[in-house]
Amino acid sequence: MNNMNSAAGVTGSGRSGETGRTVLAERRAAAKPYAVWLYIWGLEWLLSAMISFFDPGDAYGAWRVGVLLAAVAATAAVWLRRSKNADKPSVRHTAPLSAAMPVLACTLIAAVLLRTGVVSPLYMPLLKGIVLAAAYGVLSVKLGTPLLYMGLWMLALTFTVAYAYLGYASVLLGGFGGLSLLTLGLLLNFWHTLWKRRMG
Repeated sequence: MNNMNSAAGVTGSGRSGETGRTVLAERRAAAKPYAVWLYIWGLEWLLSAMISFFDPGDAYGAWRVGVLLAAVAATAAVWLRRSKNADKPSVRHTAPLSAAMPVLACTLIAAVLLRTGVVSPLYMPLLKGIVLAAAYGVLSVKLGTPLLYMGLWMLALTFTVAYAYLGYASVLLGGFGGLSLLTLGLLLNFWHTLWKRRMG
């Protein structure tokens, strides 16, 4: 009888584990539409970091503004296009969107801190690094441990730059932060491809 109960327990835990992996795979596949925004803003971070590297005197600061405006315009264009083509909101997109709400809250708090002068604009790159690390940590709850590792890596990088390379914060954190956003976009596409093969 004990052996039968043990076998039943093992079978139940196995099914539970399989269900958990399936739910995680579904969440990852549902997050694929957000990859385009990761590409847009990852590229914006990366290009801004490159401008800062080649223009330490900020003689071409307007270029960074232009890159930022281009990213905003591209984001708005994608949003409008999808709004026109969407029939109705899908439940599949609710989970990633709800997970992103704390991320948006962190960004808003950071903006308020800068606007009110609580945090100096000189520390803006460090604040961006911390917000990005927090965003990865929040999203890891829905999308799994790879994002947790990315968040820990970004947090460690931010503290390292703050301690030893503060003068290069905009270049290092902007560059590696942008690359991490692009990497996450690729991950979302990869997970979606795996899900399609699994369902096919």
